[in-house]
Amino acid sequence: MAKRKLHAERSSLQQDAELSSALLELSTLRVSRRSLSQPNCVRKGAKELGVAAFPRKTNQLRSRHNAMRANARKIAQRLVLGKEETATDLAIRRSLQSSYDDAGHRLMCCEVLQTQAGEDLPIWAADLSKTFQAFCKTPSFRRLLSLAVQRHGNRMRFLLHHDEITPGNPLRPTADNGKKGTLLFGSFLEFGQNIRREEAWIPGAVLRSCDMGELPGGLSQALACVVRQWVRSGVFDRGFTAELDWGPQHIHVDIYRLPADMAAHKDTWSIIGAGGHKCCMKCSNVVSVRSDVANKDPWFCDIAESDSSKFVRVSDQDFFELYDNLCAMAPHLTSTSSLKKLQTAMGLSYNPYGIAASPELRRYIKPSMCTFDGMHCLLSNGAANWELCDFLDACAKKMGQQCIDDIRKVLAASWEYPHARKHASICTPAARLRCFSDAKVDKESYKGNASQLLTVLPLVAFWAIMVAIPDGRALLEAESFVKLCSLVAEWQKLKRKGAIHDASALMNAWSAHLESLVSAYGKGKVKPKHHYTSHLGEQEFAVDCFTQERKGDVYKHNAAENMNSNSGRFAFSCMSQLLVTQLVHLQELPADAFCDKLLPVWLTHRDFMVLALHSKLI
Repeated sequence: MAKRKLHAERSSLQQDAELSSALLELSTLRVSRRSLSQPNCVRKGAKELGVAAFPRKTNQLRSRHNAMRANARKIAQRLVLGKEETATDLAIRRSLQSSYDDAGHRLMCCEVLQTQAGEDLPIWAADLSKTFQAFCKTPSFRRLLSLAVQRHGNRMRFLLHHDEITPGNPLRPTADNGKKGTLLFGSFLEFGQNIRREEAWIPGAVLRSCDMGELPGGLSQALACVVRQWVRSGVFDRGFTAELDWGPQHIHVDIYRLPADMAAHKDTWSIIGAGGHKCCMKCSNVVSVRSDVANKDPWFCDIAESDSSKFVRVSDQDFFELYDNLCAMAPHLTSTSSLKKLQTAMGLSYNPYGIAASPELRRYIKPSMCTFDGMHCLLSNGAANWELCDFLDACAKKMGQQCIDDIRKVLAASWEYPHARKHASICTPAARLRCFSDAKVDKESYKGNASQLLTVLPLVAFWAIMVAIPDGRALLEAESFVKLCSLVAEWQKLKRKGAIHDASALMNAWSAHLESLVSAYGKGKVKPKHHYTSHLGEQEFAVDCFTQERKGDVYKHNAAENMNSNSGRFAFSCMSQLLVTQLVHLQELPADAFCDKLLPVWLTHRDFMVLALHSKLI
């Protein structure tokens, strides 16, 4: 109440009683939707809204709250801006979207696929040649591409990433699934550390998930359609000509890497993935811990194997031959169970419409181009998410519940951050404690995002080194956790360097952690992502998905949020807005927005000195 009175007193200084009343009503109506969704907060919400006899049903309360809030907003808008939102304003917004579509249509290409119901489904994708030529008209992107060509030549290596994005809160059962979709982004490896910036990744396509479910080949068929459009445009064979700093320059483009998580690789290549017995697409002899094949045949090894020299790599030729055999045998099988057994044995899913079954695309896109993402393997529903909660649970059982309070005291201490990261909002004690709240530290997995987890890990490792290991009651679990933090630190070091010349330190950290994990918890705690981490060092350049995840926020909060998902032009309109918005943003950037030197990586403040103690500890 004190804040509301103060707000009203300040508003009254404007000598406008009606405006003060409207603004005061707006501030009074700040009742969170989360509280309104809880039945026991109905009376409290009615009291805050100043309603004497208010309906007890939650949805009625929410409707009344929204109506009062909208009315107060109209009053404030009319008094401050001199007008209310009218039908003319709505027409302006529609005209603006039409302008987006007209501009985006010039930068896109389209191919029509047939759904299972026999209906036409247009697949819109960016025309890479036209898009790059348009982006090179902006000073910032032209300078970036010019620097890359000067240093590496005119043959550019294309990075293609795709991931599923869900606008709104994906945990809500009422989430609009019609807006959930897969976004494709592309960039060039020659951009170096500039790929840590969202502006260096161009939108490639928007594929709505509900539309993909109607295709006989699913997402893999749509991805094959997108790549096929790019091949037919000639960008991979003939290249394109762009206007650079010194004039026209012909540039050749080759697909080089497909950085993504395993779920994206599974959809792309029609493989069974982490849920199958043959859970790694890069190794032919690695099986799940649930399979007993490794015990019967010494050539096989399970995902708990810490010696990477025993892994037998799968070549592109082997993969395509195996998939061709599946495609040849599947139509002749008489039962679904026989097909399922065959797919389980091969680790593949029969999809005659996908990329793997398209011989004309095998020259341009191959399974060996797939790279695993360090963020998803370690920090986003990955190894660190699971082991942090397992470690805290083991400490609470063996050392007492007070150890959790001790860790919170460590998080609340006054830690000194490097000068480059002192401005970060997560550097405050209150922010660190929010990262370690009960809602985020679940019994099974850490629920916060990757950035929050990276904030928590080194401080919990500090407590493990200083308290848990000397105590000795949770020694094995503490040593495994510290080795996990060392593994994360080694990956971050490679990420800051960019180019990976020597990954031996990363592989040693991975092997040491996996051995400690099995000793502390047994093989049952080992999951496929623990094995996928062993492939992180195979990249020439440390590419993860932090930037692409931030890039997806543009789709979440801008494009999809303001569009009708029932429209047949939803994917096209979203793609148009993404392209035009980025083109405008690049035009507003200064010419020297991208620099020739290595850009500083955002993750610097979390590499604490305490993690350097692992060599002395182990």
